[in-house]
Amino acid sequence: MSMKRNINLLPPEELSQILAIRNSHLLWWSGVWAILSFVVLTILILIGQVLAARSLEAVSAQVDQKQAQLKNLEERQVPERVLEINDLVANFKKWQSQRKVWSPWLQEYAQLIPADVSINTLTVSRSNGKAEIVGQAGTRAAVLALRENILSSENFININFPLYNLETATRVSWKYRFSVIPLVKP
Repeated sequence: MSMKRNINLLPPEELSQILAIRNSHLLWWSGVWAILSFVVLTILILIGQVLAARSLEAVSAQVDQKQAQLKNLEERQVPERVLEINDLVANFKKWQSQRKVWSPWLQEYAQLIPADVSINTLTVSRSNGKAEIVGQAGTRAAVLALRENILSSENFININFPLYNLETATRVSWKYRFSVIPLVKP
């Protein structure tokens, strides 16, 4: 390997001046690069902060909007739920005060229901003794068995026989109307 030597024939004073100028240029460019790097880094940090602030504002606006929707929903649903609960309490109090009138025939009716039958609604008018029951059954035979059970009872009369109760063989939706004898006024 051959090494190339740099031979400089300048006097030592000029050589030291040239080295000092070269070092000052290197130092100056290093300073410029450091300042430029600092400026670029500062600009990037500022852009990041601006973007973060905008994102934070957008998220804050969404949170405020959702909180307003939730508050509106709660304000709307809470009074509705309170009214619903008050109605249930009023109905319970009314039912409890009249339970001696209803209890015997409700107990009998509960025993007449076949296992495959479910009741959705039961409506009874105390003024005329008319009752209406609506529900579902697994089979047509269960609906017919319910009708036969009601007919055989001494507390129920005039049960209707709607043909739409028999339209389907399974998953039958049904409805019956009849009178409750203890409530029918002569």
